[in-house]
Amino acid sequence: MEKKPVWMEMIKDEHTNYFEALKAFELYFTAHRFPVMEEEEMGKNEKLKQRIEKSEAKFKRKKRSVKEDPSAAQKEKHEEAKLAFEVKKFNHWEMQARPYVKDDGSIMSAEERMKIWKESKANH
Repeated sequence: MEKKPVWMEMIKDEHTNYFEALKAFELYFTAHRFPVMEEEEMGKNEKLKQRIEKSEAKFKRKKRSVKEDPSAAQKEKHEEAKLAFEVKKFNHWEMQARPYVKDDGSIMSAEERMKIWKESKANH
């Protein structure tokens, strides 16, 4: 990957807007091919399956007339594996953050989460 996609950096920032990170992720895959993931994971996750299908449809519409040499194909495969790993990290971040997203897209801080947990524990 020449330059890291913005969504990769966004998930590292605790002040990232959840909705903007999702938008950046989706936007990236309107212009790039979604990496091939394990079939088992694809079968379990309907949202992931839809993202892959959407990306593949757009990728097929693009013309790829460049002749590839074997080393380029190997490099592309390596880049795809790296991207697949980043997509898994994004999916994990999305799953972890989703319950703590506020209406404005900001994500509750650890302190806010702890406060809620303590309040719920005190009420039981």
